[in-house]
Amino acid sequence: RVYIGGCSYGGMGTWQMLRNYPDYFAAAYPICGSIDLTEAEIKSLADLPIYMTVSSGDTIFRFPYGMIDLYNQLKAAGNENLHITIFEHSEFEGQDAFIAERGLGALDHWSWVYVHNNYDAKGDDYDGKNYLDLSKDGTYNDGRTVVKDGVLTYTYMDGETEKSITLNGKSERPADAGYDTIKEWIAAQVKAAPAQPFTDVPEDAWYATHVARAVKLGIVNGRTTTTFVPNAMV
Repeated sequence: RVYIGGCSYGGMGTWQMLRNYPDYFAAAYPICGSIDLTEAEIKSLADLPIYMTVSSGDTIFRFPYGMIDLYNQLKAAGNENLHITIFEHSEFEGQDAFIAERGLGALDHWSWVYVHNNYDAKGDDYDGKNYLDLSKDGTYNDGRTVVKDGVLTYTYMDGETEKSITLNGKSERPADAGYDTIKEWIAAQVKAAPAQPFTDVPEDAWYATHVARAVKLGIVNGRTTTTFVPNAMV
């Protein structure tokens, strides 16, 4: 099984790869990165397990807006294994020296630090202080992020026009999805392969999933309805 994920430009690249190869990956975990997808492209990802991560204070490329928009579209398309963790902001030990050394302006873009350090948002690592808890009303990031009655609304600038978007779901801790950490969720995802119709194709063969998908798509047929004869001459 192949999993794909990335941070920042890598998050954008993750979506690009999903758009180009929607049936190839077992699961995806884009972090603080988004792109625009067509309705058809969204539908092609309706069955793919996806875990999204972003900080609501991230101002680079309007990533909070983009991630929320993709979440809403995928949920509307029927994706039932879809999760998003939204942090109020990014903060970790040694951040001041980290920023000064690299001349960085804002740390809120670095939400992948939590993913790669198995941050669980339950209090075991960073006291859970940065997780955006939708059960508590509040205003964050200079008013850009508002939580009211369990609903998150994010305000952003589209050129010179102020717009807002509402999360049509909930920001989750990994534990809400049944896992201790985001990494554990990623490792647990296995995209169900189409049923293997051929008795002579071993389940553990490197080509087994590809053969099953090719048959399902009508690209190839077996020698019979139950045999593929994988070692025969073409």
